[in-house]
Amino acid sequence: MKEITEILNGYFLPLVICILITGCGSSINAYKKENAGVKRTDKLLVLPFLDSRTFTDKTKANTIDNIKDITRNIFVDELRKNKKFARTIVIMPKLSPSNYDYSLAKVLRLAKKYDCNIVFCGQIFSFVKTRAASIPPRAGLFIRIYDVRKKAEIFVGESYSAAGAPGARGGREYQCKLASKNILNNFLKGNSATTVTIPNPSKGSPKVLILPYYEKDNPINLIDKTGGGPVVSSIFGMELAKRGKIDVRLGTSLGNVSYGNLIKTAEAIKIGKKEGADYVVRGQVTEFRRAQSVPSLWSAAISLSILAAQVMFAETSGVDIATEVYRVKDGKCIFAKRDISHQKYVVSAEKTVREIAQITIPALSKSILSKKSQTSVTPIINSITVPKTEKEIKEAAEKIAKKQTQTGKIKTAKKDTNKTLPLMNRR
Repeated sequence: MKEITEILNGYFLPLVICILITGCGSSINAYKKENAGVKRTDKLLVLPFLDSRTFTDKTKANTIDNIKDITRNIFVDELRKNKKFARTIVIMPKLSPSNYDYSLAKVLRLAKKYDCNIVFCGQIFSFVKTRAASIPPRAGLFIRIYDVRKKAEIFVGESYSAAGAPGARGGREYQCKLASKNILNNFLKGNSATTVTIPNPSKGSPKVLILPYYEKDNPINLIDKTGGGPVVSSIFGMELAKRGKIDVRLGTSLGNVSYGNLIKTAEAIKIGKKEGADYVVRGQVTEFRRAQSVPSLWSAAISLSILAAQVMFAETSGVDIATEVYRVKDGKCIFAKRDISHQKYVVSAEKTVREIAQITIPALSKSILSKKSQTSVTPIINSITVPKTEKEIKEAAEKIAKKQTQTGKIKTAKKDTNKTLPLMNRR
């Protein structure tokens, strides 16, 4: 009996703790428009990937471009292996880093330049070698797919894969291969367990234009190109469209619109009118940071002390999103909300964004569909500030450290919508 107790204390308890932290079971990680697909005669354009990893090896800056090439090549290799893409032509151009801001307008321009029908835009959010005896290699990709003929984003999804142990089969390249394969399967097959099918909007639905969420410069972000703009824009847009009651357009081909520019209210309304929209969404991502890794079942099995140390010195991720909705006909702001989350062990920040969307999008949708309650509210984006001096940055970091929580509390601008998210599917 004593030996059994020791076994439970040495292995079972750490495993339970680790499962509670990292989550278990399958979860939605992709959205696919109804009837979206690829024809055998299509020409595919796979643009250079954006390296949106919060943590990189600063001593090996010259390898960053190699990592972008490595991950894109792995993704395209998996694409070519799939029978659905057997006869398609794949083009992989080299572009300067300044061109990695893939808004709809830029996607359409590049597609025209290379004469392609389908465009793939990718981000690397994890590509880690074995970091310690308890941290196995891992990789994570976030992919958006556009159909140029429809001038629309038809798929968005991510996948995160980690080896079972440091000595398990394959390194981070193999994990990237698994992530790529999972994303492509979700796009082609639309697995109902992990992919939401976005229905065509019902007739007479209000038209909503979602402009690219601006990635605000913020020293707390740790890196310049966080990739938060495309992640939030795509996930919020798909979550709004999945109900079928609103005709959602993700992005515009008009004007100098990108994730790197904050669109002024007057300009947003002007674009909305030109696009024939009833409402226009203007957003900002002030903070978007990922944790580098999470505890694994392997670390739990090795030692409870190792797992405890990882929990104690956990990296903190942060997401800060602001959203405004304007009625195009009179320029009135009918919805304004800010969502903030600081959590430990969130490498796939897309999951956090989806959880925020599940709170925010129903309220946003209600403000559009319930005409009786369409009263003007005060916009919030222009009043958001970020730390600038060293003292302010230090104070902001300390404030974040105090906010971090195991349960992932998401704070919102409205007191009546505060909710605490369950500890599920954390990666």
